[in-house]
Amino acid sequence: MKKAIVIHPGGATETLAIDPTTELSQLQATVGGYIEAVYPSENTTLWCNEDAKHLGLAVNDAATALWRALHPASTDVLRGSVVVTGGADGSGDSLAIAPETEAVIATLTPAVG
Repeated sequence: MKKAIVIHPGGATETLAIDPTTELSQLQATVGGYIEAVYPSENTTLWCNEDAKHLGLAVNDAATALWRALHPASTDVLRGSVVVTGGADGSGDSLAIAPETEAVIATLTPAVG
């Protein structure tokens, strides 16, 4: 299992244990549809609903703040629930969330549960 953090609109967070054999379906279920990856840094991937704007999902201020903290040039906003994992390994598989990314999340949101 790989540790990830889910940031929901409104700033609530939760820990998610990702099973590598069902990762795609877990990510899709968590974001509510097809996934899109945003790469704010080499060590962090933000998984979002690729149709979030079209669906009118709520702006996720905490996830957007994380994106901007790790990649200051970003100007867009993230919407809906966002899953935060680490970067990718040599095979392209996602890694567990990096401790330094978790530390940034802790400064932007309520305590991770």
